[in-house]
Amino acid sequence: FLNFKKKYEDHNLENLKPINPSRITAEAAISLITNQLKDTINIGIIGLGSIGFRIARELYEQNINLNIYSKNKEVTSKKIEYLKLINTNLMTADIQLLDNISQICEKSDLVFTCSSQDKILTENNLSKINNIPNEIIDIGKNNLTIEAINFCIKNNIKISTLDIGNQLIKEI
Repeated sequence: FLNFKKKYEDHNLENLKPINPSRITAEAAISLITNQLKDTINIGIIGLGSIGFRIARELYEQNINLNIYSKNKEVTSKKIEYLKLINTNLMTADIQLLDNISQICEKSDLVFTCSSQDKILTENNLSKINNIPNEIIDIGKNNLTIEAINFCIKNNIKISTLDIGNQLIKEI
């Protein structure tokens, strides 16, 4: 105990940053697609919880058009209004609150799944639309069903999962 206490006292703790998993995950997601943001693309976000909201805020500030779907429409509408209020970018991107996951997939070039719910993106969401996304980034936990994964493989839709390892290393 005394050895631990001495080491604790010897370290300068002023430079210590608290680790916030939502922030780290959102930053890793943004850095994953930074090169694609130079192109004019529409991004869909499924789930506007803490991670989805952070991603939406960052992308909206970069003047990226967003399509949002979240189950709780009332709370999501308020979050979208808040994003519009705090946006300091003079060029204003568009944020649309859509009714279902299929609409998100059809209107977006890239889709983030940020839901805490398993298997929310199904083959049915993807197979009934005319325009399919180029890429789906699964940030949630197993947000795609196996059938949706197979559909993506057959239709050359890139599927990525988020690895926050590099972002964690930056924090240290």
